[in-house]
Amino acid sequence: RRRESSGARHSDMGRGHRAAAGAGAGIGAAIGVAAGVAVTGLFLWDQYREAQLQARRRELLARSVSGSGSGPSDEQLSANVKEYMQLSLENMMILFKREQPDASFEEFIAARFPENSFVGPDGRLTCDDRVRCPSWEGAYHRVRPADGLHKVEGGPPGG
Repeated sequence: RRRESSGARHSDMGRGHRAAAGAGAGIGAAIGVAAGVAVTGLFLWDQYREAQLQARRRELLARSVSGSGSGPSDEQLSANVKEYMQLSLENMMILFKREQPDASFEEFIAARFPENSFVGPDGRLTCDDRVRCPSWEGAYHRVRPADGLHKVEGGPPGG
């Protein structure tokens, strides 16, 4: 009788381990399915955005070929791109400050534009003089984590 009860206990323990393993496999499968759905969603979003960009390019090309002249001048396009890039940079700064509110400008540059940062001879983190200007460093000190993001989704106007 001892052997039977001992065997029954081992048998019950085996069932418990199998149930736990089954639950683990179920969770793993669910995670796998969720990851697959996420990847598919990203793929579909990329296809949608690419289709939008292609349509916009075709429209701009048709306008330029037709010679309608209704499009913006080269100077206006340049100004639009410059403004778009500045607003995009400020959005990047706002999001960075939300993640790391006490980070310095040098830490921002090191994290987002590492090619423009280095450790100086004194051992301190510093950055290239080209980013020490009002549109970069000035903007970093001007924006706050609570600032709303600029609307830059469609790219620069006319571009």
